[in-house]
Amino acid sequence: MSARCFACYLAVLGFIVLNGCATPIPPQTFAEINYPYPKERRVWSQRAAVDLYVAEVGVASPKQPSLVLLHPWGANVLIWEKLVKKLPPQQHVVLIDLPGHGKSGKPLGQYPPARMAAATLDVISALKLARPILVGNSLGGATAIETAIRAPDVVHALVVIGAPGGTPHPSVIRNLVTTFTKPFHIRSASEPIVRLLWFLVGHTLDPALEKTVTSAWASPRGSAGWKMFARAASSSLHSLLDWRPELEKIKAPTLVVQGQHDVVVWPWIGQELHERISNSKFHALDSCGHFPQIECLDQLMATLKPFVENPTKVIK
Repeated sequence: MSARCFACYLAVLGFIVLNGCATPIPPQTFAEINYPYPKERRVWSQRAAVDLYVAEVGVASPKQPSLVLLHPWGANVLIWEKLVKKLPPQQHVVLIDLPGHGKSGKPLGQYPPARMAAATLDVISALKLARPILVGNSLGGATAIETAIRAPDVVHALVVIGAPGGTPHPSVIRNLVTTFTKPFHIRSASEPIVRLLWFLVGHTLDPALEKTVTSAWASPRGSAGWKMFARAASSSLHSLLDWRPELEKIKAPTLVVQGQHDVVVWPWIGQELHERISNSKFHALDSCGHFPQIECLDQLMATLKPFVENPTKVIK
């Protein structure tokens, strides 16, 4: 059994064993999460039927595309904090708490990538962004891909990091995830199990990841907000397992970034993603897992910055 497979099975085992040893995270509502970004607003997404939290850094400029950062499943905009600080001060950045996550709404219903893309498009429209570059990790990568498929004229370029969609996960993994991530399991998730799973996925105890996990899973267990989050999180994760994007429709220059030690989206899935997107370039990050913006930021920035400056040149 490979180390990557072993880590996946260990994560599932940890979920089953530790789920019964609940130690509640200190009470805090999602609305009370403290984000460090200077400009915040609410955007109502008509197409996704959800109220969205949006943050901004810098000022939009006609000379340079804005970056729209789309976080992974179960996270929020805090996961980008270190990366934002590494960007040039003149770079305009928009950060979105995706539907069902963070400070954004969590209404009843399904949360497939199509809904995430609809929400992203409504933010782009509300902020009057001129063909931004979408940067997405995991669920955020799927959102970026789906947005580019549905509105090719709106997107300038894509950066997808540890994104699914290249090829289906093996059935055994899909069955395990489906079985053990129902709303009930997420509602019952304790602080120890949440931290264990994120450590296994992220290969790090970095304070930035700790802060993201603590805030993203913050609402008191048993509260209405927690139940709403559990339903939305379960739906969005299960939707990804059955997602089959029409990758051949993507025309925007696309940088596919893949951690070589990613235990969630395995490297061969990222390679398949690159091979199915005609106008793309693949970049592997050594000794890095599912969250390069936390685990190996310098490696990620070394490939991200040239692409943001001139996507077409990098692809060629």
